[in-house]
Amino acid sequence: MKSNNITQFIVIYLFFLFSLFIGYFINEDFAGGARPDYELHKLAAKYFIDDFKFALLNYDKLGNLHSPIFIIIVSFFIETNEQYGRILYLLISSLIPFIFYLVLKTKYKSNLLILFLLSNFLLLSPYYRATSIWPGDETISLIFFCFSILFYLKYKSTNIEDTKLKYVIFNVFFIALSSYFRPIFCVFSIFFAYEFLKNYNKQILIYYILTNIILSLPAIYYVFILDINFFKSSLSNFNIINAITLTYTTVFFYLSPFIIISLKKNDYFNKDLKNIFFTLIFSFFVIIFFDYKFSTGGGFYYYLSQYLLKNNLILFIIFPISFYLCNKILKINKFENFLIFLILLLLEIDGQFYFETYDPLFLIILTTLFNINFKNLFFNQNLKFNIFLVFLFLIFLLSIKIFQNYNTIVIFN
Repeated sequence: MKSNNITQFIVIYLFFLFSLFIGYFINEDFAGGARPDYELHKLAAKYFIDDFKFALLNYDKLGNLHSPIFIIIVSFFIETNEQYGRILYLLISSLIPFIFYLVLKTKYKSNLLILFLLSNFLLLSPYYRATSIWPGDETISLIFFCFSILFYLKYKSTNIEDTKLKYVIFNVFFIALSSYFRPIFCVFSIFFAYEFLKNYNKQILIYYILTNIILSLPAIYYVFILDINFFKSSLSNFNIINAITLTYTTVFFYLSPFIIISLKKNDYFNKDLKNIFFTLIFSFFVIIFFDYKFSTGGGFYYYLSQYLLKNNLILFIIFPISFYLCNKILKINKFENFLIFLILLLLEIDGQFYFETYDPLFLIILTTLFNINFKNLFFNQNLKFNIFLVFLFLIFLLSIKIFQNYNTIVIFN
């Protein structure tokens, strides 16, 4: 790499890192809930400080739905030096651009400076920023998740069997780490299992199953044998119609810049009778059965509808557009893409829907896992415009959250 390119890489990273440190010193929480969540984490962490064994064996009674492993890390911060601990966590969280860059470089192999710039856009996410400044399990789990994607892509890029096996094991290891910090990430194993096992290979099958069993044993023992099921109470709130409605409209919101980018290349409104049929069917079920009862969350279009009209009309108008275009752009007719979207539906299995679950996770998945030929869509003769449009969208998202925090109007969660 040329020295001037290295300088550009350093300048880009320092710019975004500096913005993150400014956020730290002004106690930024544009997500709106990261600081209160951190205070709750501290309360749970004090139980571990006072009596580690009691807290570990009675964690389901502490009223915290987050991973006890993450809470143990928070307890370490508090017990040593909380401010230094938070800064250390922020620095660890700020490494995600480098890891995501490795992922993008493995997949696209060109336009390296642009790839690095795009990877740093993750630090514009108001949710990622907030949970870096006020330690949340979202950041560390995303870092491990990116590593799992990296080894999955490396697996796909080689034909050497022993190397493939190594990458499978590394993928399982990092998706397990991600899940131990944020349990819901285990659902991505469904996608990776399909990808690794769809072309039968006896050795890969055996090692994949054994590695998963070995790495999941501590969780199985803790949750099911010791019966410390700290998230059981939240599962009864799941509503499939709510999940479909809010996931599609949220993904559609996040796809907005990419829809604009691809308008010239794609005729999204050509006759697609199957998609039209399913759009009409699902829209009917949404209008009849949508019933989101929580006072927080719901995403952009849900809150916009509630704020402007005090009902779900805008959401019901946006849903069929979202359903149709998401299916077209993300090519849901391909099984692997359908599987990814099914996983997205399950991410808010507790029934309470937050936009932060998909930001910046969806950008990571869109550029790396969805089989939609993203390279031709994005890395073309309009690349500079495309980058600017994505940057503008992320600044818009950040600005909305800033506005929300300095006004009493809740735009979305």
